[in-house]
Amino acid sequence: MLMLRFLNDPDLHPLKRRFVLSLSVLALVWSTSILPSEWIEEAYSRTIYLWLHRVVSSVFGFLPVAGVYVLLVLFVVETVLNVRRIWRKPKRWLRLALSGANVLIWLVVLFQLLWGLNYRRVPVTQQLGLEAVAPDTSRLHLLACEAVDSLNALSRRVFRIDERAIPSGQEAFAIPTGLCQALDAAGYPCILSARVRKLKPEGVLLRIGTAGFYLPYSGEGHLDSGLHPLQQPFVMAHELAHAQGFGDEGVCNFWAWLTTTQSADPFVAYSGWLSWWAYLSADLRHFAPDLLEEVKAGLQPQVRADMAAIEARMDLFPDLFPSLRNWIYHHYLLAQGVAEGLDSYGRMVGLVVAWRQKNGSLPSGKKLSAPLPQMSAPAR
Repeated sequence: MLMLRFLNDPDLHPLKRRFVLSLSVLALVWSTSILPSEWIEEAYSRTIYLWLHRVVSSVFGFLPVAGVYVLLVLFVVETVLNVRRIWRKPKRWLRLALSGANVLIWLVVLFQLLWGLNYRRVPVTQQLGLEAVAPDTSRLHLLACEAVDSLNALSRRVFRIDERAIPSGQEAFAIPTGLCQALDAAGYPCILSARVRKLKPEGVLLRIGTAGFYLPYSGEGHLDSGLHPLQQPFVMAHELAHAQGFGDEGVCNFWAWLTTTQSADPFVAYSGWLSWWAYLSADLRHFAPDLLEEVKAGLQPQVRADMAAIEARMDLFPDLFPSLRNWIYHHYLLAQGVAEGLDSYGRMVGLVVAWRQKNGSLPSGKKLSAPLPQMSAPAR
């Protein structure tokens, strides 16, 4: 009652009244964090979010360009008009501050309502009945040997022109379809119409240390057009996993791994194994660098050339302020309830090992070249 009386006070400036109202709405949205994750999972992630995504993405889906460009232009125009409207009025600095705060608050509110509440859903490990696994050196060694076999085999199946791997042109169909198959087998709903757009100019994302992002305001995923073609399928699958309502970065890497490595498209599968190798080799480099060098010796020259081409492409777009970027994103993830922060990206290896262990598909003492078994639905 006191709040309503305060908001209805005729002596209160409308900007102040809107500011207090905005704070109240923000507090209400953030209070949902105390709800049980099972409620968020069923009521929001599997119901409300799917409907909201379809509505938002249908609005922007007809645009010939990424919705982020349109939203950015509208934001700049609205900001300029707002500043112009307020500038000549008394107490303009206070008015500008309150107006700007209102905009930021509502951006946060919309972010949470359109997607951010997915951070509070039931963890995938719990949904799939997976136990956290920290693979030891011997297991990492076997996985790396398997990856070498798969990379060598797939590199010979990828279409090439002048030794350059050429996309099949089916990625836009194969990746969403493959992701929905994996999600359906795991008992999750899927939005087949989710899309990913390429952003230009090249390096616009890579220079701030990211290959892609998902924008809830337009319901679209985005990837940097400067990525090497062999990187794009895995990044596309990762961003599509975000579009399906998964916030944890390691979980999205896990879905991207399932989607790409099991694809019938050699180019998509090769991209998945290259990304999987990058995470495996990072762990081996930390725990057993000598073993890593031994395993790498088995890579065929063409695979080595592809890896070198990817590295050369990344060198074209060095990070700007990487420490600041890492600090900001790490604390953003912490604020959203991701306990590992940036380290959540590295959870991919543990999740993959846990899933394969449950499904009995971990490599044994000798190298494996056979494809992975299709994912089966967990016991209910």
